[in-house]
Amino acid sequence: MLVELNIPSVFTTSPPSSLLPASTWWPSGSALRIVAGTWLLMVLILTTVYRSNLKAMIIIPKMRLPFNSMAELLETDIPCYVPRGSIIHLLMEVLHAPS
Repeated sequence: MLVELNIPSVFTTSPPSSLLPASTWWPSGSALRIVAGTWLLMVLILTTVYRSNLKAMIIIPKMRLPFNSMAELLETDIPCYVPRGSIIHLLMEVLHAPS
């Protein structure tokens, strides 16, 4: 006994036409599909990065640092944690040492 299912054509097409914009163009050769797929992937990545940067500019406020160099940082009263023996610690010793 066979049972016929009436499935709408939206679910039987590949890829799902409900997820794609209305377009009659579809690549026919495998090389063309690779190029089109790569192009679509790059467009997705670029638009995501661009949108994220726009959101970051709106959400995150600009911070102005009160110093421009290590010597100016040493002159401020900003508490800093610097591990002994690190490059930053050696620079601070050289800059802070009396000449």
